[in-house]
Amino acid sequence: MKNKTFIKNGVTCKKLGGYIFVQVRMVWVAQHRLIVEEKIGRTLRSEESVHHLNSIKTDNHIENLMLFPTQAEHKSFENKIQQFGKTTNIQRQIRNRWKINTQQSQQVVDTFPPSYNSLGGL
Repeated sequence: MKNKTFIKNGVTCKKLGGYIFVQVRMVWVAQHRLIVEEKIGRTLRSEESVHHLNSIKTDNHIENLMLFPTQAEHKSFENKIQQFGKTTNIQRQIRNRWKINTQQSQQVVDTFPPSYNSLGGL
């Protein structure tokens, strides 16, 4: 039963590894990646990683998602939360994750938090 497909709001879906996948042009795609792509207006690169802020893999509301440039930065973010909790710096990065980058075109969204390795232990 865990890999069976189901219909939700007229879309064919399945759960795999706890995540919801949807069928797009005969290809299964993680729903959370599609939602972030819609938010930022471009296709995600394969190395980019999406984090669920509340750790619930099926909660794909944009308010619960955060994009990282690499899986390594995603893992570093999770490790810092486990080690230090949601510090002021982490809370600020979560709040600012979808703000427009005013130094670039207004159509480009600054999707990446600063490198967590450069934060020096928060």
